[in-house]
Amino acid sequence: MKKYNEKQFVARLEIYILLRECVKYKNIRNKDLIVENLNMLNGYKGVVPDKIYKKMQDFITDEIRPILYDPNYFDFMEVVESDDSKDESCSELTLEERVEMKVCKLYERTLELAEKIDEFVSVYLY
Repeated sequence: MKKYNEKQFVARLEIYILLRECVKYKNIRNKDLIVENLNMLNGYKGVVPDKIYKKMQDFITDEIRPILYDPNYFDFMEVVESDDSKDESCSELTLEERVEMKVCKLYERTLELAEKIDEFVSVYLY
């Protein structure tokens, strides 16, 4: 691990926490919290080196901003049932099963984003 002064070390840790808060399951649909965290992340300009700040902004543009600004972002949660029901033992999904599948898909997305954040942090912040 590289050596940083205390202020830079704390800033890098805070950046990690703010990014991870944006993609937690309970927060990913909370646009107000995400915007607030992104605004706080803007405050790290000048605290971390410019190169790292730029990489952070690029990461946010690619991974976090679509949550806020892409009107189709959450389309991945849609449950599509096949019209190909030749097997009579297959029945339509119940409402509960559909909700459960959506929850699983959202959890899966949050885990994918958390892994991307961890990778970004390990490469650029530590």
